[in-house]
Formats: sequence, structure tokens, C-alpha cells
Amino acid sequence: MNPNKVTCNVKFSVKPRSLSKSEGFAFKVEPESLSIVPNQHKYVTVSFNPTEMKQYGGVFEAVVQNGELNPKQGKMTFEMRGEGTLPTL
Repeated sequence: MNPNKVTCNVKFSVKPRSLSKSEGFAFKVEPESLSIVPNQHKYVTVSFNPTEMKQYGGVFEAVVQNGELNPKQGKMTFEMRGEGTLPTL
């Protein structure tokens, strides 16, 4: 969401939560960047595609390019978790 009077460019990423081999990583964000015009909003999609039966973790991050250096205003991060399970019918 862009409540400001100028267009903002935002980069999105999902990174592994830890370097532990016991925790997998199976997240993908699309698109990786967006331009959001004033007083508008846009959506991004985070996909979860586990390949094994185990715990998965990641950290989502959205950063406004050339935005505020204050982390409360120029960047948003949150943790994501998922669990791979057997398919059922």
C-alpha cells in the first residue's frame, strides 16, 4: 500500500530463516519488485512448495527503494513457516 503522494518501488524477497539442514526452504515470492502509484495497493504471491516431510522456514522482506532508512518505515519483515506432509485423497 502506498499512502504517499509519489510512486514507490518495492523489492520483495523470501530468504531461509536459518542455515540449519534440518529446516528446509520452500518459499518463492512473485513478483520480486513492484511500482506502486500514490494511494494504491498491489498484491504479491508467496508460494510454498515442500518436497519432503519436514519443517520449513523463511523470512519475507519488503524494502522500499530509496525509502526511509528508519526500519519501521522503509522495510517490513516477518517470519513464515510451513510443514511438508504426505498427499491425501
